[in-house]
Amino acid sequence: FSNEINPLPLTPSSQVSRFVDVPFTITSVNESGESTTLDDSFLTIVNESVSGSSLSSLSDDTEVSIKESARLTAGEQKDEVLPISNSIRISNATGQVDLAVRIIGTGIIDSEGAFIKTTSIKLTDQGAVRFSVTNNGSKTSDNWVFNAVLPTFPMHIFHSTNQNALAPGDRIDFTLGFDQLNKDLSKGVVTINVDPNGSIRNELNRDNNIAQVTFIITQ
Repeated sequence: FSNEINPLPLTPSSQVSRFVDVPFTITSVNESGESTTLDDSFLTIVNESVSGSSLSSLSDDTEVSIKESARLTAGEQKDEVLPISNSIRISNATGQVDLAVRIIGTGIIDSEGAFIKTTSIKLTDQGAVRFSVTNNGSKTSDNWVFNAVLPTFPMHIFHSTNQNALAPGDRIDFTLGFDQLNKDLSKGVVTINVDPNGSIRNELNRDNNIAQVTFIITQ
């Protein structure tokens, strides 16, 4: 359709049921295959030739009851995690990568391996930091790495392995656990540095490649 207002006549019919509620969705699909829902509603089809009381003889309450009973009910919710490699976002070959790191929070890893958010970590606990890395640019990145400076004794810098490429808008969350906190410190500082060696060429903004968070160390 051209970018203007045009009428589109549709004539639904029912050959079996007297009343049928038909849900419909109006969706716009652009040239890239991305869809946007413009409207979501339903219409009622009435077939006067099917035996039964005419529509005019029904009370308002009866008509509403018929419509309500014919509506669809929501199905069971389904959650699914898809790998980043299946991303369908478009990468601009002449664009730029922009990896940005954000600290989500600090906490501990309990005995069952679950992350519990807290800003105070005991020396006997396994500390953890949760952070995310997002590609805010318009071009898919190459594989990349990150470093994490940890407040342990002795001080330790964690060097990650190669991470999967991130398409524009893609995000990945990390939970990094650590122990052997430095008992001489009252506060611990964790510093995350994405692409510390500058292997991603012509990155749009390198100021957002480093993030830091502080937590309290208790006995």
